[in-house]
Parts: sequence; C-alpha cells; structure tokens
Amino acid sequence: MKNTLLILFFLSSFTLFSQDVIDKITDSTCECLSNLSEDLSEEQITLEFGMCMMKASTPYMKELKEEFEIDLRYASEAEGEKLGRVVGVKMLEVCPSYLMLLFKDEGNSEDVDDEGMQFKGTVVNIIEKPFLIIEVEDPTKTKLQFHLITFIDTNVDISNYNSLKGQEFDFYYIQEPLFDGEKREFRPHNILTAIRQ
Repeated sequence: MKNTLLILFFLSSFTLFSQDVIDKITDSTCECLSNLSEDLSEEQITLEFGMCMMKASTPYMKELKEEFEIDLRYASEAEGEKLGRVVGVKMLEVCPSYLMLLFKDEGNSEDVDDEGMQFKGTVVNIIEKPFLIIEVEDPTKTKLQFHLITFIDTNVDISNYNSLKGQEFDFYYIQEPLFDGEKREFRPHNILTAIRQ
C-alpha cells in the first residue's frame, strides 16, 4: 500500500511538473503574440507563432526532451510540429489573442502556392557555409538571402552553383525559424523551394 501511494504521488508530481512547463511556454507564447499587429498575413502569423513558441520553449529544452520526447536542438520540422501540438491545444484554452489572430481572416482566405513566396532577381553572391546561401538583388536594389538546405524543384543546374552569379532567376521560398547559435535564438530564414529561369 505504501509503495502504491509513493508511485501515485510520483506520477501526479510528474504530471503537474510537465503541465507547469507547458503552462509557462503557453503563457510566454501568448504574451509574445499579444504584441503582434492584426494586419499581418496568415503566413506571417504562422511564422510569428512559430518564432514566439520556439523562443518561449528554448529555456525548457531539457524538460521537453525528458518529458515529451521533443528535441529542439536540431529544430527539425517534425519536432516543431510535436511542440505545436502540445502547446497549441493549451493555447486554444487560455490565449484569446491567439484565437483572434487565428480566425481573423476566416472565410476570406486565398489559396497559397505550395512553393511559397516569389522573388525575382540576379544572383550577386554565393556563401558556401554552413549551408549554401544565395544572395539575390532585384532591380530596386532589394537584397535577400536564400538558404539551400534540401532538394528543390528547379530547371537550373545548381551543381555548379558559382555559375549562377550574374544570372537572373525566379526564386520561390518559404520562411522558417532556424536557430541562430551566435544570437542564441530562433530567427526567420528564407528557405528555397524552387529556382526557375
């Protein structure tokens, strides 16, 4: 009987501790979202939600790994989705600012191209480390950096990437939060999905 009580006490303490971590992440994420502009697009809201959630979760990486098997060290899409499921459900209960942002464009949404956003410009620089980064400039002198970190849809030979310099292409990309080791936080990066000539 004594052992049974000890086990029940341990399990209840573990559950409360786990819930406490989620509550802290949820509260911090909710506070971050409450500062966002209501004029953001659906895509920007999704990005900002991810950024707020990752920033709030970073102090609890050890607890998330031990209690929920969520490993944020590598910031993979699968781990981000697991975290989103755990935190997102709780946010629906306690975060009105999240609900307002989530449903503000309901019934007025447009189909979004699977390839994401588009930017047309000339390749002005190639950076080889840690992943291939292609710096592009458009006619208005606006510069963007695109990260090539996975397979993309392209009709261009990118194996000889230095030959891309000086050429104009259509770049398709999505924005994803990646962990910046120098700044010790998640920051938005432009991830290439396609290059077309």
